[in-house]
Amino acid sequence: MASSSSTTQDGVARSISDAPPTHYIVKIQLFSLLLNNSVEKYESGDFEAGGYKW
Repeated sequence: MASSSSTTQDGVARSISDAPPTHYIVKIQLFSLLLNNSVEKYESGDFEAGGYKW
C-alpha cells in the first residue's frame, strides 16, 4: 500500500506520495500566493494530454 503525507503552510498545499498519480490537476487560485512564497516558476514532468506530449 502506498503511503502519503501532506502539509499546508502559508496557504500553499504540498503533498508527497509513493504511488504515481493517475491524473494531474494544477489549479492556481491566487498568483499572489506564489509571489509571497518566492515561487518563481512551476515545473512538471513530461505528460500527455489530448494526444500531445508536453
